[in-house]
Amino acid sequence: MVWLCLSLLVISLAISLPLTGLLVRLGHRMGTFDSAGSPGHEKESLRRVPNTGGIAIFAGLAIPLALGLTLVKIGATGYFTSRVPALAEHLPGIAQRTPPALTLLACLTILHLLGVIDDRRALGPWVKLVVMLGATAMTLVTDTRLFTLLMDGSGAVARSRSRCCGSPW
Repeated sequence: MVWLCLSLLVISLAISLPLTGLLVRLGHRMGTFDSAGSPGHEKESLRRVPNTGGIAIFAGLAIPLALGLTLVKIGATGYFTSRVPALAEHLPGIAQRTPPALTLLACLTILHLLGVIDDRRALGPWVKLVVMLGATAMTLVTDTRLFTLLMDGSGAVARSRSRCCGSPW
């Protein structure tokens, strides 16, 4: 399982690294630089740094997650399980945890879009707070928690999953 998690990190890097470079160049071309803050938000100086790199980081996380969940849902995992046989034993658990994973992905998407919009047009603190509380409410209503997604059948966080997900932080 540790190798499967590490392979996802490599896939995320393979998506986000080149996309970051592309979006930074595109940001320079389109002039998407740091903008003035909302009223009451003090900025010492505006920087001529494109604020588009976060899109690549989000894509590096969201694309593998959405693609993996989709492949498991439609049953198109034969190619991967033939190359990584250890993956086959985890497919039922992935399928079972798809609804909370989709909730997590939806919340991440909402927060990402909030940041993209805020980068282009400064939003006030109350708008951001309401959107963030809405995303939080989605996780509370659906009882979605990151470590719930990592639980094994006994209700305990599996050691390898905990290490794999906890070590980057």
